[in-house]
Amino acid sequence: MDLSSINWLAILIATMVSFVSAFNWFSEKAFFPMWWKAMKKGPTEQPGDGQNMGVTFALSTLATLTQAVTLALLIDVVAQATGDISVATGALTGLVVGLAVASAALGHRLFAGHGIKVWLIEVSNDLINFVLMGLVFSFYY
Repeated sequence: MDLSSINWLAILIATMVSFVSAFNWFSEKAFFPMWWKAMKKGPTEQPGDGQNMGVTFALSTLATLTQAVTLALLIDVVAQATGDISVATGALTGLVVGLAVASAALGHRLFAGHGIKVWLIEVSNDLINFVLMGLVFSFYY
């Protein structure tokens, strides 16, 4: 398991798929209004108010790339152990990693006072994104 075994095109595609998924998940026609209200934000407030959005997107991209690389390395380990990666194995590996990330985030959300609804909306998208990344890697393995 080393970085030379990573398919960087698959990493790029998995990262873009994750961003498209999140963009749709948190759109005005999907979960953004419910999430924003659960975050106790008003209608005049905007995401990122008072923040440098360039830094926000750069760090979000770095975080998603890190998730993709980590999942790709784990899928490589699974492939070496089983001999291959099927679509089901890629999706299941993504789901397992997503569940680990989701459970870790629960305490952060609750102690921050955001509540379980915010956590459910956010981690549902995280779970979907990890499954989608696992699927991407299964096609490129």
